[in-house]
Amino acid sequence: MFNQYTFSQNHNSPTYYCSKKLSGCQAIVKLTKERDAIKEAITIHNHEPPKYMKTASDLLITDPRVKFIETVRGARLMMLNGFTFSQKNHKKRWFYCSRKTNKCKSRIRLNDDGTIMCAPVGHNHPPPVFKEMSDGRFYKVKK
Repeated sequence: MFNQYTFSQNHNSPTYYCSKKLSGCQAIVKLTKERDAIKEAITIHNHEPPKYMKTASDLLITDPRVKFIETVRGARLMMLNGFTFSQKNHKKRWFYCSRKTNKCKSRIRLNDDGTIMCAPVGHNHPPPVFKEMSDGRFYKVKK
């Protein structure tokens, strides 16, 4: 991330391209050989900076359909279309349905730029119901 914009690296190159390169953005950041300083930066973008959220494993999520909630027990969950997902085994880009223990196989995979690459295919249960408290945390409503 540089100046609120996200960039991605091609292979092991010291050049980072704007995450919206495929949409025509030509912004780049080039690092020195040692990768300890910026050598050159073209910072003119043809779009606004993405809105993003950071996961517990420092992954930036830029997909606007995704929301993160914190439960009263302190768990951070990704919410998409009312369903909740959590990271398991520190796999940075995979989020599994919170009902995985009930044999729900739905999961989400993210691209390097934090957008959804592989969306959930289906759940074997209805979405959980959460209510937001005044402090911004959520609690699950029991049926």
